[in-house]
Amino acid sequence: MGFFGDESWYDEEIRRQSDREYKEKSLRKSVISFSEVMEEKLAENDSKGGWDTCTVDFLLLKLQEEYAEVIEAVRSGSTIKDVSRECADLANICMMLSEQYKKLKGAE
Repeated sequence: MGFFGDESWYDEEIRRQSDREYKEKSLRKSVISFSEVMEEKLAENDSKGGWDTCTVDFLLLKLQEEYAEVIEAVRSGSTIKDVSRECADLANICMMLSEQYKKLKGAE
């Protein structure tokens, strides 16, 4: 217990600030902004449950579907935001596939 009582909130804020500063110094701005869109898309789908039980084969099929959606969005002249969100969907499936493949192979 610190002088002002429970200071765990302060420690957490310092950690968040350090994380933010680290990202700003070590990650490209485009990576940061794109990862934020990826997280938004994941959060929107939280109600569907986790993807940790998806099979690699299922994710490969989803990858093809999402890829087709990106192509359609670009070719149809969708807004920048809509194309970015479709790309984030595709990237999220890639992330899920990578994680599930690691589990399948025992994280060599």
